[in-house]
Amino acid sequence: MVEVRPFRGLRYSPQAVPALGEVLCPPYDVISQEKQAACVARNDYNVIHLELGEGGGGEERYARAARTLREWQQRGVLVRDTEPAFYLCHHHFLFQGCWHRRRGVVAAVGLAGGGIMPHEGTLLKPREDRLRLLHTTRTQISPIFVLYDDPSHQVAALLDRAAQGPPLVEAAVEEEKHLLWRLAQPEAVARLGGLLGAAPLIIADGHHRFESALAYRREQAAAGKGAWDYAMMVLVATDDPGLVVLPVHRLVRGLEPGWLAGLEGRLAASFEVERVPSQGMAPEALVALLGKGEIGVLGLAPGWLLRLRYKGSLPPPPPPARGSLSVNLLHGLVLEGAAGAQTVYTHEAAEAVGRLGEFQMACLVPALSPADIYQVARAGERLPGKSTYFHPKLPTGLVLFPVEGQL
Repeated sequence: MVEVRPFRGLRYSPQAVPALGEVLCPPYDVISQEKQAACVARNDYNVIHLELGEGGGGEERYARAARTLREWQQRGVLVRDTEPAFYLCHHHFLFQGCWHRRRGVVAAVGLAGGGIMPHEGTLLKPREDRLRLLHTTRTQISPIFVLYDDPSHQVAALLDRAAQGPPLVEAAVEEEKHLLWRLAQPEAVARLGGLLGAAPLIIADGHHRFESALAYRREQAAAGKGAWDYAMMVLVATDDPGLVVLPVHRLVRGLEPGWLAGLEGRLAASFEVERVPSQGMAPEALVALLGKGEIGVLGLAPGWLLRLRYKGSLPPPPPPARGSLSVNLLHGLVLEGAAGAQTVYTHEAAEAVGRLGEFQMACLVPALSPADIYQVARAGERLPGKSTYFHPKLPTGLVLFPVEGQL
């Protein structure tokens, strides 16, 4: 069992911020300099001042975020709810010309006892960044995105009933719309917490925030049990119709000429290699050619896509749960030995193809399904970092979670 509990969220006051959409921003790891500038210009109270901070380099950035958070609370811009609740969120977004809805539950999830499984590896620098922000603000600014299994659709039925009334808040940001409800009735809260905690939770997005929350909890262990024993998460069902997972392609440069010259020969040992004419084809069409366990490589042969199908022979295949997943084969077999190479990640096929020339190779992969991700995590394995892109990203700023004192 995983402990899934309601909590007293810290939220924007509608009196101070009547247009909530003006103060939301994406998570820290997908904010470009242009996006940051746009968020800062949109509203003085945009949550990006907390999520990324300002005011110089080093520790000053984190200290500035903490001061800003205190000031906003003192002015009544951010107000703590008086009673704990689950927060039900509907995320409406436009994708491939159609509107979709992704439904989630914002909750405080216990970090003790296991039951929360990652599917990707992490990097030291982002972990340290999120931990430093947690140290100074003592608040989780953005939630962790996790998946749960709901085969009997009991959770779905409960959420449908809970969201029948008017939403607590409504926010529109560009081509996205967010609706939020509070669920605080004791019986409904107990049932929802029990259902959500009955199965393992799989981290979809937010691995660095999760590991930072674990580190912070260890540091606070001497103080006893408190809010630091929990992390704010948005829980989404694996079969939710609005759950969109995009592939993450690789652009690679800095490859040694000798390594590059011998790559096609090395690929033949592990893959069936098919040359597909790529000139005149849309980037999305190139990705659509790839099946599970296949990889597309552009740049080695101008005008061609090398379509790689894993033979399943030598060298020995990776662990069973992830052996047929393209992104694992890409790192384990295609890019093996590419010391000193620089890799840039993108979920946009057009960017991967369009930046060839600036990079020596573009490696295209098909998207992983939620079932793939669930299988990898349940097997206790991890894929390379940046293997999945859940679209769209969860918004930052709907609810914040103070991690001092009690829930």
